[in-house]
Amino acid sequence: MKKITSLDHAQQVLGVTINLESFKELIIPEKDKFAIACQYALWFITEANNKLNNWVADWNDNSQPKYSVWAPRVIKNAERPAGLGLAFRDADYWYADTYCGARLNVGSAAEAKYIFEDFIEKWDHAWLIQEK
Repeated sequence: MKKITSLDHAQQVLGVTINLESFKELIIPEKDKFAIACQYALWFITEANNKLNNWVADWNDNSQPKYSVWAPRVIKNAERPAGLGLAFRDADYWYADTYCGARLNVGSAAEAKYIFEDFIEKWDHAWLIQEK
């Protein structure tokens, strides 16, 4: 497994330059702009990871493993006393829903785990309310 090491590395892999500063121009509440920029960065990093590892999701093949970067585990520590994770357990078996976004799918559990853990600060800003 090859790893994306930074947002700059992701840009090199994809041959694209992104400017997260451009999110300041969005017509949305100021408090939400950085969170949206971080979410975009996570999509971009995931896309670069998939290119680097030559993985393409085949949505017509339900036997192809697809792993979501949505939080393979909950991280709880002094900075996150409630933890950070977007996973849940539901014991009802009589219906089926899908909850993971296609932009955050990778080819292995190890890739999902490293993208979550190595870029935890982006998750923090994208999904947690930042108290000032």
